[in-house]
Amino acid sequence: YVDGTDQSGYIGTFGTTSDVTLPYNTTTGYKASTTGNITGMRSDLIICDDVEVPNTCNTQQKRQNLRERLRELDFILSPHGTMIYIGTPHTRDTIYKTE
Repeated sequence: YVDGTDQSGYIGTFGTTSDVTLPYNTTTGYKASTTGNITGMRSDLIICDDVEVPNTCNTQQKRQNLRERLRELDFILSPHGTMIYIGTPHTRDTIYKTE
């Protein structure tokens, strides 16, 4: 429920039990792989879940390619949006490092 409206019947809608009031009436979700087509999309929240896996990070070149693909998310994220990374580092040079 968002703003007291049951949205479980809407296509692409994720239910929520939060008491957070949003400035709009629908909460929609979209999922895509790191190679998926997300051109033209906008988001207030992006959750990157397990983007670093053994076959995407076992060489320096693969890690660099992954970082470049993930930088594209900056163009999708709204100005005051949030991006969250969830995952397990698989290498010493993990993409999850901030420094």
